[in-house]
Amino acid sequence: MFDLVQKYKDFKQINTNTRKLMEMASHEMQYRVQAAEERLAGFRYQDIWAFTPKTGSEMRAIERLKDMLLQHFEQEYGSWPPSQSDSRSGRSVGASRPETWLTRTLAMKLQRDFGELYDCMVDRDIVWGSLEIQFGSRLMMVSKSKRRAIDADTREMQLTDMLIDFDNKHRFPHIPHPFPLLPESTSAAGSFRRGIAKTRGDQMSALEERIRLAYTENTGFDEPEIKLSDAFERFEKTDDIGDMDPATARRSRWILIYGILQSLASVSVDDEKVQYNDKVDYHLCPILEGAKIPPWKRGTSEGIGQGAHERSYCWVAEAERVIESDEYGDDVDMSLINDFPIQLNSPGAAEDRNTASGGSLGTGFISPRVRERMRRNRENESPVTTDYGYTYT
Repeated sequence: MFDLVQKYKDFKQINTNTRKLMEMASHEMQYRVQAAEERLAGFRYQDIWAFTPKTGSEMRAIERLKDMLLQHFEQEYGSWPPSQSDSRSGRSVGASRPETWLTRTLAMKLQRDFGELYDCMVDRDIVWGSLEIQFGSRLMMVSKSKRRAIDADTREMQLTDMLIDFDNKHRFPHIPHPFPLLPESTSAAGSFRRGIAKTRGDQMSALEERIRLAYTENTGFDEPEIKLSDAFERFEKTDDIGDMDPATARRSRWILIYGILQSLASVSVDDEKVQYNDKVDYHLCPILEGAKIPPWKRGTSEGIGQGAHERSYCWVAEAERVIESDEYGDDVDMSLINDFPIQLNSPGAAEDRNTASGGSLGTGFISPRVRERMRRNRENESPVTTDYGYTYT
């Protein structure tokens, strides 16, 4: 977009220093978009994995999910990444930067698609918590209802460290609810072998049905209009049946989905000062933190450019969910506690690090149509805080 702006006659009237600042902001935004494009083109997130040679089955589960996503989006857009001439990608005629396929319109649509998938899978009882230790504090996943740490990791897969390291590397804020609902384990399936009266075919049929039931009971898929969620549901119920524990597979797939959500959040949110964005396909998310307001407007900078990432789907949807549930009062300022995880300073909290249950059985799902209807009915109410950041004393 900056290339087009330079062609206007009025551009020459802008102060030289302002032009340089505009150019720097444009280059930074282009770099951010290109980084997201490189990842989303093949859903490549190699830098998030921290697996061992013993985790081959987990990696294969992730690779199969990549294949499913590529196939799904190729069917939806004709090719993936979408061709620049495809109107479904959101590109308008005469758009700038023809080499960029991840338009603002497409990024926002992908955020909605993956955000709704997040809604279906996420365990809203699991939040981030902080445990004070001798040389500082340790960030971990905790149960909000039980106020204690959960066993989110396995011996082979340190999921917590993977997500924290990935976010820190790219300076992303952590997604409020970082853990999925887990289907019931089928480890007890070995008991099928003890059924002498059953044939091997009967055993596999019963196991496959049990796995499908486990996935059905621990997801929120009840919205037929969500194409990506439908595709994921079908994929998950049939993927590698009888070979992998559903809970292990779900954890593995979650890592990839988490990374995708973070990439989309980095490019899909307009700066909140933007007023006119209808039918705009170029990105409106420059980093403007620290920018000064024009001298003819007195006052502070009014938070220009701040908190764009935290206004993406996973954060905004959570705030709307709290509003819908009337869980807290309307006079709470979200900014006061948004950055503070639950504090677990008691000895019991530390002892529960490896003993608490990892995940809950409830779905915590609200249909997108219901959410939108409730939001419209109550759009004049005051915003309230999210429910994941309280500090317990």
